[in-house]
Amino acid sequence: MKGLNLRELAESWIKIHYASEGSAEYSDNFWAYNQLSDLCYDAPEKCFEAIEMIRSLDNSDVILSNLAAGPMEDLLSNHGELLIGRIEKSVETDSQLRKLLGAVWQNSIPDSIWKRIQAIVSPSW
Repeated sequence: MKGLNLRELAESWIKIHYASEGSAEYSDNFWAYNQLSDLCYDAPEKCFEAIEMIRSLDNSDVILSNLAAGPMEDLLSNHGELLIGRIEKSVETDSQLRKLLGAVWQNSIPDSIWKRIQAIVSPSW
């Protein structure tokens, strides 16, 4: 992931969630969706950084719900054990992250990680 510009990735990822599917803006920025998806599997630390960057740029319900149902869910499914301690610490002072986690579905998140997530979430929208 050398040369990865997280801010550019975050800005483009946000744009596709406001653009109309099939529009030029959607097509021009769809690379960010694929890149973030790849990070969820191949580079969990960078993925978490990207999620944090996205949240810092746009904390709307549209973006939080898309983060929850996509990158965060994938990240926790694949690398939850690596990140759960950091996430538990972060939610102590980050109610927005707590809200985002409340919108994550278990899907393939291991039960041991899911129980820890359920202990720290806030009701979502």
